[in-house]
Amino acid sequence: MKDNRRQKISFQASWLKNVGLACFAGLLAAACTSPTDSPPPSTSEVPAQTPAQTSTQPAQTTPVKAAPANVPPAAGQRPASTPKCEISYAKINDPNPPTNIRSSPEVKPNNIVGKVENGRVVFVQSEKNGWLQIEEPIKGWVSKTVTETECSEKTQSITIPANRNSTTISGRFIGTGTHKYTLKANQGQTLTVTSLKGAFPTIYGPDGKRLGGDPNIANSPPWTGKLPATGEYSLVVESNFKGYDYQFSVQLK
Repeated sequence: MKDNRRQKISFQASWLKNVGLACFAGLLAAACTSPTDSPPPSTSEVPAQTPAQTSTQPAQTTPVKAAPANVPPAAGQRPASTPKCEISYAKINDPNPPTNIRSSPEVKPNNIVGKVENGRVVFVQSEKNGWLQIEEPIKGWVSKTVTETECSEKTQSITIPANRNSTTISGRFIGTGTHKYTLKANQGQTLTVTSLKGAFPTIYGPDGKRLGGDPNIANSPPWTGKLPATGEYSLVVESNFKGYDYQFSVQLK
């Protein structure tokens, strides 16, 4: 009976010894494992703890907020507008005429395809690195430095200084175009527009209906009217191919 108990105790001691050695070897292997042996973490998750970290606390993951997509502006706010300016025509003004027209937007031998005299208005197809691509009288490229350019199509807001109730607008056309000036005003205010030079602007209300102004009448008298609604009013000036300079004043009371 005693021999059986001794054998049983001896077997248990041997089994515990083997298990202990195996566990110890496992711990050593885990501690010595390089972090680079594990696969890379997903980009959409927080990296998990490496085997070398022995903390018993569960890994804490922090949720990442996604960037909002197309969030509308807050109530009462308007999205910022981008000023509009398109150049469609240019006027040749070279200090050493005539101006060279080149086959490519660069100065190099044997790429001159024609010449153009000062005062000529040319149609602009595109612009590249300070050069204008034109269509007439010869297709090619002209240096922008020897031309006069203005916005053919333009939209600009009118700002009246806080200490005044009027302002003066000046502009210029080279060739055909439309210049639009916008003004925010309240119902019941009185708007007065006076032409100082060039064509008289056409005045439109917030609903797009024409209120007054006739660009075809030379020396047109000032236009005055009480505004029918609160909103954005437009003063539009247009040009034929020849172009011209213009100036008008805007008064708001």
